[in-house]
Amino acid sequence: MSKKQGSNPPVRATVKNIVNRQSAEGSYAVAYSTEDYGELKKSDSITFSLSNWHGKGQRLNHGQVVELRNVALFRHGWRATLAFPVIPTSKQHIERNTP
Repeated sequence: MSKKQGSNPPVRATVKNIVNRQSAEGSYAVAYSTEDYGELKKSDSITFSLSNWHGKGQRLNHGQVVELRNVALFRHGWRATLAFPVIPTSKQHIERNTP
C-alpha cells in the first residue's frame, strides 16, 4: 500500500484506543491490523476519524474488529478514510460458525 494508491484492499484491524475530543481536530480511533499487509505491519497503528465510522448507529467499541478502507501512509503514520464494523455477511456463514 503506497501513499498515492487510490484503490487498495480493505484492512481488518482491532480498535485499541478511542479518543473523544471537542476540539477542531475531532475524535478518532487507533487500531492495529490483524495481519501484515505488505508495508503495513501488525505493529503499525492505523488512525481514523470517528466521523468516518459507518456503523449504522452502532457505537464503536474498544477491542472491536473493523474493516478499514482507503488506508494510506502519511508522514505521521497510517490513516484510513472509511471504517466499517465486521459482521457476518450471510445466513450460511452464521450457521457454519454457530456452536
